[in-house]
Amino acid sequence: MLFYNTCTHIISKVCMAVVLLCADGHPILVTGSTLGHIALWNLEERRLQSQMREAHNGGVTSLYCLPSEPLMVTSSPDNSLKVWHA
Repeated sequence: MLFYNTCTHIISKVCMAVVLLCADGHPILVTGSTLGHIALWNLEERRLQSQMREAHNGGVTSLYCLPSEPLMVTSSPDNSLKVWHA
C-alpha cells in the first residue's frame, strides 16, 4: 500500500487534498478533495468506480486503507474521523 498525504493536484478547479493507493485485491486509487468528496478509481479498468460527495463537511486531510480488511478511514478539519466499509 502506498500513502501520499497532502498532495496537490488541480482537476476541474477542485484541489485534491490526498491520494491513496490500496493494493489489497484489486488496485484502487482513492482521492479526497478539499471540498470533502471522496472518489474511488478502478486502476485495472481505468475508470471512476464510485464517489461520495460531501463525505466530510471540510476537506479530506487523510485517507488510510486497513491492510487485509475492507475498511478505509478518513479524517477532516471538521473534527471528524470516519470509517468506511467496502
